[in-house]
Amino acid sequence: MPAPLSNDLRIRIVEARAKEGLTYEQLAERFDVGRATVNRILRRARETGSVEPLPHAGGPARRITDAARAVLIELVRAKPDATLEELCTALDVHTHIRVSPPTMCRELRLLGITRKKNLLCRQSSAPPMSWPGARHLSPRYSPVTPSA
Repeated sequence: MPAPLSNDLRIRIVEARAKEGLTYEQLAERFDVGRATVNRILRRARETGSVEPLPHAGGPARRITDAARAVLIELVRAKPDATLEELCTALDVHTHIRVSPPTMCRELRLLGITRKKNLLCRQSSAPPMSWPGARHLSPRYSPVTPSA
């Protein structure tokens, strides 16, 4: 979402409407804003006497409470290699709060808990053989050296 227009621009729009009697379309073109924006600014000035932007509404409430956060920390300590789905299921069993894996990921990030892969799932450290020059870097390849 774009940032709100400056109060200076809002005041100039209201003053131009009052002094010059310009239409909404003319104001929009003159100040390089949309007609709906002009409409909202003038309506707010008319209804409230102010052109200040409204404060942020806050968005939806978080699903995981402080008590559930403490349980989540203990679940991660007990099983640090658990997947997001496993953590979601375990949290539901212990606290009866159902969350999606993306919500769980955001909550872990807010708690400062990093997600690391299990050692058994790590990929080989050897570069793929299709990579240019990989034959010379791979431990599986030992170049033939001429004998003296």
